[in-house]
Amino acid sequence: GRMITGFLTPSRESGFTWPPELKEQLGDYPAGLEYDHSSTLKQKDDRHMLDSIIEISRKRFETFMRLYREKPPAFAIFYVKSTDILGHLLWDKRDLLLEYYKLLDRELGEIMVLAGASANIMITSDHGFEDAATHGFYVNTWLAQHGYYPQAKNRGVGDWLDRHKGIKHFLKKILRIARYDLAEGKRKRAENVTGALAWFDTIVPIGIRVSPKAPSDTIDKIIAELKTEEFEGKPVLRLVTRREELFSGPHVHMAPEIIILPEHRFMVYGLREPNIIAPLVGTRTRKGDHNAAINAVFMACGPAVVGRQRDLNIKIYDVFATIMKLYGIMNAPSDGTPIDLS
Repeated sequence: GRMITGFLTPSRESGFTWPPELKEQLGDYPAGLEYDHSSTLKQKDDRHMLDSIIEISRKRFETFMRLYREKPPAFAIFYVKSTDILGHLLWDKRDLLLEYYKLLDRELGEIMVLAGASANIMITSDHGFEDAATHGFYVNTWLAQHGYYPQAKNRGVGDWLDRHKGIKHFLKKILRIARYDLAEGKRKRAENVTGALAWFDTIVPIGIRVSPKAPSDTIDKIIAELKTEEFEGKPVLRLVTRREELFSGPHVHMAPEIIILPEHRFMVYGLREPNIIAPLVGTRTRKGDHNAAINAVFMACGPAVVGRQRDLNIKIYDVFATIMKLYGIMNAPSDGTPIDLS
């Protein structure tokens, strides 16, 4: 097989192809973070940014088509990163978004013609998109005001840095020290106190870690109270549930006890602020976001797809299980269930 790596490829100087010698056949193929990261592209005005992305997409599409024609594969993936970048930066410019999606539609049509009527084709995304948040929901402030935040005399360097944001920023940006892992630090401290703390995946809280020393009904009480949290008469969170409702397997314990997803107006933060909910201030370059946009796209066509269905209740890992079934591989390790395409 042959492969060209996608998003997070460091640069053209890295080994981004298999076999390695394929790299020499790609000419000026756009590989590297400078082509796939919004922080680079947003420095241009909207029109120039879209034109740059269209040119990047054109070169990648032409490379895919050339490699496909040279040696038609039994299985192929064409990954598009630019829809994510444009969703973040041009979500409020629907005319420009539509221009790019029309380009993708034409390219998809060419791929379908090249693959032929015998090919099964799937189009899927790993998340949706929606308007960027306008307000912050500060979960540790909520926990403190509801009596759940651990009351210890020394809450550690993580909380101290949270209260001294200028020093925290200096240490991270000027001294370029490794990021202080709030997730691990707060998880360890939560084991030693009776309370609950926001639990982080990189910088975004995705849940609440509850101390094993907390009363047995703490998780249920937090979930029940969070479900009633409202702002201007509307819910703040779209999902509040135990981890066991979403995850299974031997590593469930690694997730926080409570999983939370905000409504689209809100971004969840773990900082301690005076108010539970506060407007996000300053210039925000992101117009669209997907922090909690869990409804994704799935479409399929081909000989294995019979009839038409809408509103399928499927998970992203079901796609892998479906591909394996189409290729007659029935024992592949997967948490997913093959999608019924009949």
